[in-house]
Parts: sequence; C-alpha cells; structure tokens
Amino acid sequence: MKYLLIILALIIPSALIVDKEYSEYEKRRLSNKPLFSYENYVDGSWSEGVNTYIEDHFFLRDTFAKLKGYLSLNIKGEVNGISLEDNHLFESLSINTNNISNFKNQIEAFQTIYQNPSRVIIIPDKSYVDDMEEILYMLFEYELMEMSIEDYYKTDLHLTHSASMKLANEIIQRENTYELEKVSDDFNGYYSNRAMYFPLKDDIYVRKSHNLIAYSMGEEIEIYQKDYLEEHDKYNVFFGGSKPVIEVYNDLGEGELILFTDSYGLSVAPFIAEDYAKVTIIDLRFIDIFSVSDYINDQSEIIYLYGYKTINDSSISN
Repeated sequence: MKYLLIILALIIPSALIVDKEYSEYEKRRLSNKPLFSYENYVDGSWSEGVNTYIEDHFFLRDTFAKLKGYLSLNIKGEVNGISLEDNHLFESLSINTNNISNFKNQIEAFQTIYQNPSRVIIIPDKSYVDDMEEILYMLFEYELMEMSIEDYYKTDLHLTHSASMKLANEIIQRENTYELEKVSDDFNGYYSNRAMYFPLKDDIYVRKSHNLIAYSMGEEIEIYQKDYLEEHDKYNVFFGGSKPVIEVYNDLGEGELILFTDSYGLSVAPFIAEDYAKVTIIDLRFIDIFSVSDYINDQSEIIYLYGYKTINDSSISN
C-alpha cells in the first residue's frame, strides 16, 4: 500500500502538469504523447512511446535528474558521457574520422570557389586539448591553437572571453588588451546541462566598452546582449547566439574579413573586429551556401575558425 501511494503521488501531479515541449537544461525537445493505434500497439512502438513520454514528463523530473547527476559524478565519476576532474567538467567524445574528412572536403571546396587569401584555424576540444594533432592528422594545412584547460569555462566547451582575447591576438598577431567586466557569476554551460550537474558555476565577462556596430538580417544588434544573462543559456550573451550572418563594422579598422565560424567564434569576433573595417561572421550551418557569394569580394580575407567538436560531431554546412 505504501509503495502504491508513492507511485500515485508521482503519477497524479504528472497528469495535471502541462507538458513542456523543450528542456532548457538538456537542450532538446521532449517527447509528445504517443498516438494509440492497433498497429502501434502490436509492433510495440506505442509502449516504447509511452515509456519515453513518462520519462520526459513525470513530476519533479528535473529535481530527480539533478540528484542523479550529482550522485553519479561524485560516486561513479561519470554521467551521460560527462566526467568531473580538477573542478572541470569534460566530455568523452568518439572520434569521427568521417566527419573530420568531410570537414576537409568542405573547406577545400570553399577554397577552390573563393581563392582569396585564407587560413584554417582550429580550436582544440577541451577534453582532448593535448591530443589534437594526433586526432587531426588527416587534415590539410591548418593552424591548431595552443590552449590550456584554464582557457575554457569549467562547465562548458567554449573558451572564456579572456581566452578568446588571447586567441584573437594570436590570430591577428597583435598584443591588444581590452578591459573586461564580469556580468554573471552563475553560468552553467553545455557540460553541466548534459550531466544535470549544477554545483559548479562559471563567471562570464564581456568588454567594458567598444565602438563596434553589428547588424544581422538588416537590423542593428548588440554585440553583448545582456538580457540573455537572465536566461538559462547565458552564452547567448555574445551576439544573441548563432545566426546565419552577422556584419560587424569598425570605423577605425582597415580591410574586410570573412569569418566562417561556429559558436566558438562569437566570443572571439569582438576582438578580431578591432583590426578590420568590416568583419562578416558566417555560420554555414544556418545559411544557404549559394548565398555566401553575396558577402565575399576579391579583397576579402577569409578565416575558417572552428572548434573541434563542431568538426567531429556534425557538418559545418547545412
């Protein structure tokens, strides 16, 4: 009887709560109620759908998931492919040689089409920061940035903003220093969400001042969109998150740069943009590749700047 009451205490509130469509913590869509049919019942897909639906929507699900994450990391040392070591979260990646090869082919195709001076720059994955050259042996000529674990957020795969400034200086061969200010002390990044482990917190810094102007889809946008600091995914403070095209203008700069990049580049761009009159940030995952030529002229420099995780996990273009 006692166990029945416990089960009912979980099931009844779950039935009364309005279903969420998306999990901000896990960055994924939650399952819908499965439609019943005789065919679905016979082949077992309805039962599987019910189990998945219950797992995604039962009462206090996030609370139980956080408890599981905390216990798993502190007892087993791993949960959902995320491990905890020296106050940093890491992800265990399966090396995908096919995707690395696809990246090589895609970049070579772009370099054939756009024969502007170009560089290929790769940001090491946090979990394999010392082993990148061995992993990327099949690639053509590229530049692998030298980073340390402390250059990354404790809970996330991205570089901190101060490390992004260091990286930008290395790319443009300058020693520029800009004053940063802390705008958040409770950032939980991608690894925290994967593991549902939130005791670790990161600080987020942005530039204290700048004279850059940015546009996306013809509308002016803020370089640092601080409204996102009130939301769960605070990394979107940089340009409001990934967009197909962002154009950054600087009255004091010279020349034009086309920066093909992913979310890593959003933290680096505010520093690189200080050296150019215009930097066009293009994320090939969100734009028709036939539209790219609209943004490139014969005088443009081109940099392909990608984090290794993007290369390993998916295609850099749609």
